[in-house]
Amino acid sequence: MAPLMHVLLVTLCLAASPLGLLSAAEVPHIEFDSEEGAPFILSHISTSTRYNDALVAQGASLPEFLPKPPRETCKPVQLNLLARHGARDPTRKRAKQLKKVVLNLKAAAKSLVHEVQHVAVGDGSAASGGAARSGNLRSPPNWIGDYIVPWEGHEPVGYLVPGGEEEMYGLAKRWKQRMPNVLDQTYHPERYRIFGTQVPRASASAVAFGVGFLEGNGTLGPARHQSFAVISDTKDIDRRLRFHKTCPAYKAHKKARKPEVWSNQEPVYSATGANILSRTGLNLTAKDVGALWLLCKVEAAIRNTTNQVCSLFTKEEVLQLEWADDIELHILKGYGAPINYRMAQALLQDILESMEGALADWRGGSTKVPELGRLRFAHAETIMPLLCTLGLFQETDRDALLAAQEEELPLPPPPPYPRAWRGSVVAPFGANTALVLYDCAENKGELDEGHKGKKKDDTVGRTGRNDDDDDEEEEGKPHHWRYLLGRALALFRWGTLKPAGTRFREGLVHEDEFLVLALHNERPVKMPACEGALFCPFGVFRKRVLGPHMKGSFDKMCALTGWSYALDAWLVEGLSWLGIEHWPLYRFLGSI
Repeated sequence: MAPLMHVLLVTLCLAASPLGLLSAAEVPHIEFDSEEGAPFILSHISTSTRYNDALVAQGASLPEFLPKPPRETCKPVQLNLLARHGARDPTRKRAKQLKKVVLNLKAAAKSLVHEVQHVAVGDGSAASGGAARSGNLRSPPNWIGDYIVPWEGHEPVGYLVPGGEEEMYGLAKRWKQRMPNVLDQTYHPERYRIFGTQVPRASASAVAFGVGFLEGNGTLGPARHQSFAVISDTKDIDRRLRFHKTCPAYKAHKKARKPEVWSNQEPVYSATGANILSRTGLNLTAKDVGALWLLCKVEAAIRNTTNQVCSLFTKEEVLQLEWADDIELHILKGYGAPINYRMAQALLQDILESMEGALADWRGGSTKVPELGRLRFAHAETIMPLLCTLGLFQETDRDALLAAQEEELPLPPPPPYPRAWRGSVVAPFGANTALVLYDCAENKGELDEGHKGKKKDDTVGRTGRNDDDDDEEEEGKPHHWRYLLGRALALFRWGTLKPAGTRFREGLVHEDEFLVLALHNERPVKMPACEGALFCPFGVFRKRVLGPHMKGSFDKMCALTGWSYALDAWLVEGLSWLGIEHWPLYRFLGSI
């Protein structure tokens, strides 16, 4: 009777569901532990983790104020910020991949249902061997039959979702609260310089941040919005924020190391697939599991949904899959190879020039508009190299020594061992790294007053002329001999990057009067090269933190074929100098 009753129960369950699947009670939904009321999985989906979920997972609430500096005379004078764009839709390429795996998933479910039906209602063997075999079968969850992709109704192009805009808007509000004396000045495009890459999700993030940062400061609408400028370098030759796309040697390195990444990930995906098979009966390949994990991350980030695709995985499997993601980040974007972060030279140079220029303007009695904030909005591939140059998120003290010598670091340890390099902490959506510059001079009171007075005359730009006469600035080619000479010399940039410390050597300011505070995701962090100090002396920051990673030249490091790439770089620079960026030849040379 027992076998016959089992056959009858299986048949009834098959008939009761749309695809002939067992009831949800027979395949229990996996409940994840919560962190501050949020599902566990939301803070363990690597770089797909939303910013607020990443903050919750890190524990303590965000500090409302900056930490107290070591001396009372120290005052913040400038903010350098690099932020990853906010939460977004998948790109077209990823969406196509995910639609394919959804079809595979539904096909596997239907195949399993047919197999269960055949065993349950087959010929005379059903009451004996058939029933026994049906007892070993599992049925997939009911949601698979009617599953709809998270972006249904619009074409995904990798653009910001509303939650991503809110991440940037809130970030701006909090930074303005922390640095009121620096970030509450009258807007001027040279006082607050806002940069975004030409990728829409990054430039839109810059806009969302700017809206929050300048809201109430302007005259537009009831909220008194302020119009502002967002600066972008040409996408195909952007060395400051998209160096991962403009460095041919890195592209070759990434392609060569992808098999190594897969060799580390495939065992995790295969083991997870075997577990899913035993729980649900779904027969999935390792690549299917990897794609379903990606779909789970998209669901969680866009829909805040964890009870469909994500429910295929247990908590232990989520930790293993997160580690597999972090391996890829380590090898291709982090400490796994020196080129991953050495190619960020232009970004480091930009940071140093910004800091030293602002200090010279602040302390040197200049009539120029001091730069109080340089705000950059880019990608995970931009922020992770910066973190590596700062020496953050290393696993051991030995790693710090190896990284300082630009040696490849070992893989982060797998669960259950703790690790520092986690994508959900290092580069979630909206991740941001800030460098706050402090002036600690004893006698800067009069200079402060002079600086404050400058904000009243916003018509004077860095060139010392009235901004009404800006036809040269709009063309981007000031017509003076120093500019032309600089562009000509740029054609032959084969030496090392020159340090930006000329104004220090000229005696206008002194390095030991300034400190640098680093923060990641709005929390203070210590840079190893600063020998345990939270506030790092500027000279130490320039020489020991960034200096070791600024040797050589971008062109030499990124060249694939020596003289042939040199010729390409020479032509790209020359065509840019002539102002014909729109020519197809220019864009072609900049992209190869």
